[in-house]
Amino acid sequence: MVLRFLPVIVIVGLILYVILLNKSAQKKEPKFITMPLPGDRKAVAMPPFGVYIEKDVENDEKIIKHEKCHWRQYQDKGLIDYYKEYFKLNSQYDYQDNPMEQECFLAEMA
Repeated sequence: MVLRFLPVIVIVGLILYVILLNKSAQKKEPKFITMPLPGDRKAVAMPPFGVYIEKDVENDEKIIKHEKCHWRQYQDKGLIDYYKEYFKLNSQYDYQDNPMEQECFLAEMA
């Protein structure tokens, strides 16, 4: 009987985990996690989990500033609104013209 509901229990557990992680992560600086990334990406902010960054650029100040900018956007907008706005803008603009990316390109120079 319990096995029948196991998938539901696992999904509810994952949702609760992300909600709790989000509440904690939204108040903190991002955790930088070094790992290989797919394609030509060097780093990617993935709220509420952290920033994933390639080892060869883990000390690159421009990239760190850029990803921290995305983390601040997440802190300002909240988890759902951050992703909703980012993907909406990404569907309307090329990557480099996305206003959220433009803000972070400027942050790289600060």
